[in-house]
Amino acid sequence: MGDIIDLPPLFEKIPLDPIPLADVRAMLGVCRGRSFLATRDAAMLLFLTDSGVRASELLALNVGDV
Repeated sequence: MGDIIDLPPLFEKIPLDPIPLADVRAMLGVCRGRSFLATRDAAMLLFLTDSGVRASELLALNVGDV
């Protein structure tokens, strides 16, 4: 009963390559403007690239969480 069994990991964690800067600039270029949506989209893209959170984690955030 007290035996410890080493189990293999469920999947191998392979780090993702970073998004090329040109791609980030292109995505931010689409968010040009001073409208609420353009500002919101740019903020979301910058938050994702700066923090490394998953898109699902960002979408799950509520105002009370920040």
